[in-house]
Amino acid sequence: MTKRWLAGVAITALLGCSDTSGPSPLEALYNANLQKWTQSGPTSYRMEIGRSCACPPSGTVILTVRNLVVESRVYSDTGEPVPPAKADEFPDVPTLFAIIRQALDLDYYALSIQYDPTYGYPATVLLDRVGSTLEDNINYQILDLQPLTGP
Repeated sequence: MTKRWLAGVAITALLGCSDTSGPSPLEALYNANLQKWTQSGPTSYRMEIGRSCACPPSGTVILTVRNLVVESRVYSDTGEPVPPAKADEFPDVPTLFAIIRQALDLDYYALSIQYDPTYGYPATVLLDRVGSTLEDNINYQILDLQPLTGP
């Protein structure tokens, strides 16, 4: 599968410093890109998602979604299916948006997101919940997302 680097809007924020008089720039970007995904994102797609953190599992998975339902998750290096107990560690696009929403609501120490300019999905997400340790940092990167056609 060809990997492509996605251009997009990137923003990094220390969430504790946001202005409370209206949506923060991070919120505004989240809302705009969620709307873009909802309106123009494919309902069936194959994507390669990487996950890295100090806790297992880390790695790259090929995830296939048909009609908004995850059909399969397989490790890209072995082709082996992701065990059901680890499936949630490699989210589809709507679940990745939900993870970002939770990070915004819980006032994470730092959050960095790069969105795809065409469909609005979060192409790169860096989460740091408390700031004083590396063990809570999780990084997701959608390396490739291709719409699927047909059944």
